[in-house]
Amino acid sequence: MDIKALRGLRYDTARIKSLADVVSPPYDIYSDEMQAAAYEKSPHHFVRAILPKEADPYQAAASTLKDWTLKGILRQESSPAVYPYTQMYVEPRGRARVRHGFLALVKLTPHETGPVFPHERTLARPLEDRLKMMRATQADLEPIFLTFADPGGGITALLEDVHARRPEASVPDLDGHEHRLWVQTELAWIGKLNELLKPLEAVIADGHHRYKAALQYADELKAGEDHPARWKLAAFFPAFEDNVTVLPIHRVLERWPDTADAGKFFHINGMQFWRPEDAEHAVGHTPGTLGHYSREDGTEVWAYKPGAAQVWEGQPSDTYRKLPTAAFEASVLRGLLGMSADDIAHKKGISFVKSVGEAKRLIWSGHSRAFFLPPTRVEDIIATAKQGEVMPQKSTYFYPKVLSGLVAYPHK
Repeated sequence: MDIKALRGLRYDTARIKSLADVVSPPYDIYSDEMQAAAYEKSPHHFVRAILPKEADPYQAAASTLKDWTLKGILRQESSPAVYPYTQMYVEPRGRARVRHGFLALVKLTPHETGPVFPHERTLARPLEDRLKMMRATQADLEPIFLTFADPGGGITALLEDVHARRPEASVPDLDGHEHRLWVQTELAWIGKLNELLKPLEAVIADGHHRYKAALQYADELKAGEDHPARWKLAAFFPAFEDNVTVLPIHRVLERWPDTADAGKFFHINGMQFWRPEDAEHAVGHTPGTLGHYSREDGTEVWAYKPGAAQVWEGQPSDTYRKLPTAAFEASVLRGLLGMSADDIAHKKGISFVKSVGEAKRLIWSGHSRAFFLPPTRVEDIIATAKQGEVMPQKSTYFYPKVLSGLVAYPHK
């Protein structure tokens, strides 16, 4: 894949005393409460650029960027740079990790040709939202998250040379994880990185709507190969096991018809003294299972019956059929509930949650069933994407998120 350095737009730390007061999670993480809290935190919080609460959010974002640039709140790098980046974090179950990567520009290419491949479906509304934001701001405000194989570890070694130095910025996120950023302008180093990446392919871990919106925006402009809009800001992370953490996203259903016979697809194991948290933990270590929780049945573990006639769209590969979210769709949503592709795409009666606590709250507020899925393996995500297959929406939660507001990419 083709990458290049950029003159990134960054907060001027002479004007902003604490980056922790202004950097942001990605736009699609925000609840209304989070957005309000971010507005209160600082008049220069990056949420005002990526998710304004004004009546016309797109014009508000454009005005904010112009104002901050004119006042020197944001300053553009004097020379093109690549931004080595680490995330020091603790997984939800307590394991400490350090993820090594970098921020740079990646050349936009159609999904069907690669070398950048999607792994999840996109939805029309968020795609149109991000496209409108790019039109208004004429800027690429947030990096997407790309992951790639690093055979031989050459890129990881190159990054470690920089990460041993004092970082340009070190800032905690809302969960207390530390994010560190360096500014690398050495041409020989950037050239070596480019050389190592040239034959490689990448998978979009997070940011499918932003990537697709950038493609559409470049096409609208009839942007040539060297036009700024033909390049997308991205955070790149090698895809070895200890460098990428994938958490599951669970499903909560509003209704469950009396006619649904779960025994058609599953062996059902009632767990008399188990909490929902126990089921989530168990399915994470037991392939071919789902955790289930309802007020009527309590906590159960459902094991897929071999050979059950799951309802698939088309003829998916064996790898795809084993994906937790794909098997759930084929057995529960289409097989038991008879949902159409349109029903699923528009999330009719389905809520997606990242924690057992969220699922329990929905159940006790009137929803019918919660299903706890195991996480998807990184190698299966990459294999599926490179086969040209796209996983169901909300299949993965790459943890932690890449911070927004550390580096932005103005097209002018």
